[in-house]
Amino acid sequence: MKRATIRVRLTVLYGGLFFLAGAVLLTVMYLLVQQNLDTHLGGTAAGVEIRLPDGVGGATGDGGRW
Repeated sequence: MKRATIRVRLTVLYGGLFFLAGAVLLTVMYLLVQQNLDTHLGGTAAGVEIRLPDGVGGATGDGGRW
């Protein structure tokens, strides 16, 4: 059985490490944003009401509420 060359092994190693670092960074950012939203909003962001100025929003039909 022929072993992969050093170039292939290093490419796979660095590619895997890059993917792992990205996954860790994405997870940490998700947790920090979630914690920050919970701290500042006192719960989940589902109860936030967005009001737009008059004349903005177009076809919502309910005075600019989303």
